[in-house]
Amino acid sequence: DCLLSRGLGDVYKRQALVYADLNGFKMINDTLGHSAGDGLLRDIGQRIMAAIRSSDLAGRMGGDEFAILLPGCPPEELDKVTTRLRSAMQRRFPVERDGDQPTLILAVDAAIGAAMFPNEGATLDELLRLADARMFDDKHRSKYSRRPA
Repeated sequence: DCLLSRGLGDVYKRQALVYADLNGFKMINDTLGHSAGDGLLRDIGQRIMAAIRSSDLAGRMGGDEFAILLPGCPPEELDKVTTRLRSAMQRRFPVERDGDQPTLILAVDAAIGAAMFPNEGATLDELLRLADARMFDDKHRSKYSRRPA
């Protein structure tokens, strides 16, 4: 592993890594099908890109997980960025049902974790591990505090 700041300008000596996972994605895939799930992932990717700066780097890590690298992000701005990403990744899907049954509302939102370079990790692997662990903590907290859609 190389240090993230090697050979980069001062703006890149301070970075944040955000790791996000979609809560409720499995229900979308199971209820509406994999085609709908794929469409949702494309939509979420576009929403993430619209919510970040052109200098930021975002990518799908696999499944329903995304990573966003924020070069030059000061620690005091990270909460604003994660709030904006959480909002961008929140979606609701009405599913019509047969007969007199009410419409089912399926929802996805994001579990998010973040880590700061260099204070919390000197390598990309260290930052990914910490951001992923924080994302799982957020997922666990939201599982018990979430209200039905």
